[in-house]
Amino acid sequence: MTRRDLSRQRLLRTVVVLVLSLEIQRAPVDAVRRRQLSRELDWCIKRELILAYMARKGVAWDDQRIPMMDLQFHDIKRSRGLYYLLCKQGLVDRMITDAQIEEAMYVPPQTTRAKIRSDFIRFANERNRSYDVGWSYLKLNDRYQRTILCKDPFQSWDPRVEEMIASYY
Repeated sequence: MTRRDLSRQRLLRTVVVLVLSLEIQRAPVDAVRRRQLSRELDWCIKRELILAYMARKGVAWDDQRIPMMDLQFHDIKRSRGLYYLLCKQGLVDRMITDAQIEEAMYVPPQTTRAKIRSDFIRFANERNRSYDVGWSYLKLNDRYQRTILCKDPFQSWDPRVEEMIASYY
């Protein structure tokens, strides 16, 4: 692949990510236009819930239960999280499905460094290797302690990672 092809590919990836990000950002604007804030945007849903609680109990923002509600709203356990309880009652309009969330847990965006991380983790798990992963680094905990920095969030392929993986086959 020539340098020009790589530049075009990077530009295309950047455009795709920008378009997807604009789509995500458009949802709140659309909600504002439809006046559905308290059913679609999590911070608005939480605010309405807390305001209703405060009015019902006659308490203010400094009540100790308010920060607890704030945390409980985002509890990921479906039986305890206030968000999920509101969903069960039909009081929230979701933008994505559980299936889409489940897929995102195993299939990273293919145009970002999340794909590099995913490929690396899959390799390390298949080979039963110890590793560390952060937003911008991958580290294989072997005798060489190799660490690869992945600074570009829009890069979905890194020859250094491919070389490391290939060295084990």
